[in-house]
Amino acid sequence: RRTVHADLVVATKQGFVNVTIDRGKVASVSGQQLTMTEGTKKQTYKTITLTIPSTAKVRDDRHAASLSALRSGQRVIVVTAPQRTRVIARTPRSG
Repeated sequence: RRTVHADLVVATKQGFVNVTIDRGKVASVSGQQLTMTEGTKKQTYKTITLTIPSTAKVRDDRHAASLSALRSGQRVIVVTAPQRTRVIARTPRSG
């Protein structure tokens, strides 16, 4: 729950691969560009822009979605591996 950014080396049957995890809040979406602020509710680590491939699996509040369906302020995790990218977004509870 506290991970903001991670670069991992993962062993697979075919050898080792690099996997990147980015976690934060959606700032904006423009085409295949996702701009997000990495950090926690109280602190920002940095703002980054990721190019999300069109083949990425995108989930919005546990439902299949497109990247353009994501909204500013949603919490988001992006997992990037050599052959796949996952974008998991959720709308924070109000209260």
